[in-house]
Amino acid sequence: MTALPFFTIHQESFSLGGVDCTIETGKLARRADCSIVLRQGKTMILATLVTKAEENISRDTYLTVEYRERTAAIGNIPSNYFRRELRIAEHEIMISRSIDRSLRSLFPPYYNRMVQIKVIVFGTEAGSDLASLALLASCALVSISPLPIDTPVAGVRVFSTQGEFGLL
Repeated sequence: MTALPFFTIHQESFSLGGVDCTIETGKLARRADCSIVLRQGKTMILATLVTKAEENISRDTYLTVEYRERTAAIGNIPSNYFRRELRIAEHEIMISRSIDRSLRSLFPPYYNRMVQIKVIVFGTEAGSDLASLALLASCALVSISPLPIDTPVAGVRVFSTQGEFGLL
């Protein structure tokens, strides 16, 4: 039996800041419209995209982005009641918003499908910039997805120290 083309595993490796990164698709989350696993060292991020056709859609609500970090990914196992990870943390909301703002302007005005992007951090190591890696994973996800977006997407984090700018 031959594998269906959308179940084939594609893997691409590159260097990012002197650290090897791997982007893989076709292995996890096969029921989603598109999914990507990004690995950098011990950091593993899963990004999935699902779309749904809608009749009357508002331009404010057609895109939903949710970024979540599993507490076990950073070595913090919550006790009893909080074990279920109920609430989304403030820094997770801010990362979700940065991904949303980077992607929202790319959709054409005639697009009439609801889009949900979920980014989940399953494992991390000390010193990983999770916000930048989550943005990279979601940008790569949108680039290979069936969405009508023709332009490549990228994002950077800029900081200022003593009047000089730098990139993270």
